[in-house]
Amino acid sequence: MRVKGQAQKPPRDNLRRAANVVLGGAALLGLGIVLYAISTYAWTQERHFANLAGPLFYYVFPGLLVFVALGGGRLPAESRTVLAVCFVGMACGALVCEFCLAIVPFPREVPLADRAKAAGSAYDTRRIHQVIADLQRDYGRNVVPFIASSILIRDNPLHSPIKIGDEEVVPLAGVAHTLTAFCNESGVWIHYESDEHGFHNPPGMWNAQKAEVVALGDSFTQGDCVPANRNFVALIRKQFPKTLNLGIVGNGPLAELATLREYGQYVKPERVLWFYFEGNDLIDLIRERKNPLLMRYASDSDFTQHLLMRQRAIDSALTEHIQEKYQAFLRERAEETVSIPRKIMEQIWFTMKLSRLRWYVRTATSREGQIPDRAARELPFELFEEILRMSRDLAHVGGGTFYFVYLPAGSRYADRRWSGSGIDIAARNARGKVLDIVSRLGIPVIDMLPVFDAHPDPLSLFPFRIPSHYTEEGNKLVADTILSSLTSAIFPSSKSPL
Repeated sequence: MRVKGQAQKPPRDNLRRAANVVLGGAALLGLGIVLYAISTYAWTQERHFANLAGPLFYYVFPGLLVFVALGGGRLPAESRTVLAVCFVGMACGALVCEFCLAIVPFPREVPLADRAKAAGSAYDTRRIHQVIADLQRDYGRNVVPFIASSILIRDNPLHSPIKIGDEEVVPLAGVAHTLTAFCNESGVWIHYESDEHGFHNPPGMWNAQKAEVVALGDSFTQGDCVPANRNFVALIRKQFPKTLNLGIVGNGPLAELATLREYGQYVKPERVLWFYFEGNDLIDLIRERKNPLLMRYASDSDFTQHLLMRQRAIDSALTEHIQEKYQAFLRERAEETVSIPRKIMEQIWFTMKLSRLRWYVRTATSREGQIPDRAARELPFELFEEILRMSRDLAHVGGGTFYFVYLPAGSRYADRRWSGSGIDIAARNARGKVLDIVSRLGIPVIDMLPVFDAHPDPLSLFPFRIPSHYTEEGNKLVADTILSSLTSAIFPSSKSPL
């Protein structure tokens, strides 16, 4: 109903105004993309272009959008309207692409259960809190999730949340004599009974006066994510029964030196196997060196936290911390369950932002972090060499031989979307420099990369062809190669000269 005395705006005027709004929005969008690219790729270097398509998508096309949108403002009204309709059509086309992409999860976010189904394998879809609850019911005892120093100092690298009395402590293993819920990558949840000091070993391994083998490393060494008797350290134990696994998830070189000093040296190992994972060991060292307590292991060859003798106190402090974090996790899960409307709104907003389409463009054109050559400057090679030297000398003092085992990353064999950030690529590219350091220190090397390269299908050595941890077959390949090397005449069987 028309109100008396109020002029009705002609439809053409409304179209012109709408066209101007669309053109202005397009110009602002293009300008925003260019400014984002300058900030992310040129200023902070949080990402780097992987190919020529990157500058096209982030500089040339947005620049053209700004130019056309601003230039369109000078066109006659009818032409502006046509141009605006074209922009709206392009936006609708992008939304259609986004909706199509929503049908299929992101390639890196396809649930492992779906990958297992496609491979014809069963998959246990329980979350870790469900696994813990089921294990507690079945065994009638306390069950804990795995814990590691890397998890404890993840939020605040400068300090550990664990204290014994008033003293800050960085534990280097889990809770002793406890059923531990570990991980699931191959479809079966792995759990194990921790040993007398919280490591992944059969009971009684610490009773030996002298160990035949001590294994140091991260999650690969600890046994992610295969049955306890099928990880490569357990397979080595079949030939060398007194083999002690001191690997812990997330350990980098500094934590491994600390573990050798706190635990390994007391069993006087005949052989120390230092497992180096090319995917993240040097990156882990960047994090570890921020912790003053861990750095004392590198700066003072006599420093120790006396962890071996404080197991009860460590168990008590760790258990309290785990329970606190676990209860907080359960509360968060409960809140997620009752906030379904919010999740729906988040998904709508996620789609309206073209999040999936932007992810594909970003993944195809760029990588996280600086370009690998620049990122390589951040890798702490000098500290790494000093840590290796100290570890070698500590093994020799006990009359043992120190071996360096090079473990390849699955990202070498997967497609480019798994290649990681600039620092990840730099860590893999540092292979030559790492091996030069090892050679300079006179440390025997067991190199698994040529062995994996020679395999007819290296990616099959990873669960569901995802470059994570090794499958049972991959673990067996590592163990067989190491056993062959240890029994070969190529390597010395006694203490090497310093």
